[in-house]
Amino acid sequence: MANISVPGNLTKGVPESYPLDYRIVATVLHSLIFILGVVGNVCVVIVVRRTPSMRTPTYFYLVSLAIADLVVLVSALPEAVYSYNIYKRQWSFGRFGCSFWVFANFLGINVSSTSILCFTVERYIGICKPLLAQKMCTISRARKIIMAIWLFGVIYSSPWLFLTQTSPYPDHMHMEYCHYRLTRKEYVYFYLADIVLFYVLPLLASITLYVRIAVALRISILHMPGKVTITRSYSPASSNSNLARPLTVRSPQAWRKHNYRNTDEKRAVVQVRKTFGKQTPQNRFHERLSDCINEKVRHSEKE
Repeated sequence: MANISVPGNLTKGVPESYPLDYRIVATVLHSLIFILGVVGNVCVVIVVRRTPSMRTPTYFYLVSLAIADLVVLVSALPEAVYSYNIYKRQWSFGRFGCSFWVFANFLGINVSSTSILCFTVERYIGICKPLLAQKMCTISRARKIIMAIWLFGVIYSSPWLFLTQTSPYPDHMHMEYCHYRLTRKEYVYFYLADIVLFYVLPLLASITLYVRIAVALRISILHMPGKVTITRSYSPASSNSNLARPLTVRSPQAWRKHNYRNTDEKRAVVQVRKTFGKQTPQNRFHERLSDCINEKVRHSEKE
């Protein structure tokens, strides 16, 4: 945040102001970032809330991330835009505003990092451990994890409510500035803990999980048979067992030579030909990736 500083870095005399060109550019850019960020994250929350099919653990973690980003945007950007148009280091939101702004900023950043890590773990389980995902990746469990994330974030960030204060501006007693209670050297341990817990460890964990996901998909592609598996969705309202039976379609070169078992399979093959008739690199990639994931699921079910 622009107008929060460590004690002892203000000089006496006439307070300085930001140059006019700097104020204009910074105000416009920060305002655009604020508007786009708020609109985008609010849209994510609204869409997930109004779409029943999107109420899954994955989207729940994305909603948690969107809310955390909103906390960061609201706690940082409005104050920054306001600070560009007053004196440097001047604070106008009182003692409570000084503490709450710092607390909310750290809370949003820490919860954002943790939500991304939980989302990554959920994707890893869903792709590499599909059978385990049926037990662990549930909406109720996701809600409990999200509540634990926010509770931990509030508890961990709460010391900042007591580690900030306001003091009179030098030679201008009617003005205040917001600063930390301790010196810069005394805050080293707090910053190191933040970097390790919410940056280094989540980054290393995410890299490890995504590498394992890539390796698992690569192995599945290498051992995948040369055919496309199409699984039609099962409707609980229907008792027709054919709706849950996968259709096996051979490679595009063998489509015309294949003897179809029934009319439904022929229609499915026609639809596949329409989709993958033009074998562009994008179509081949999505086709192979879909087959890879299906093969991984079948292999896990056999185990």
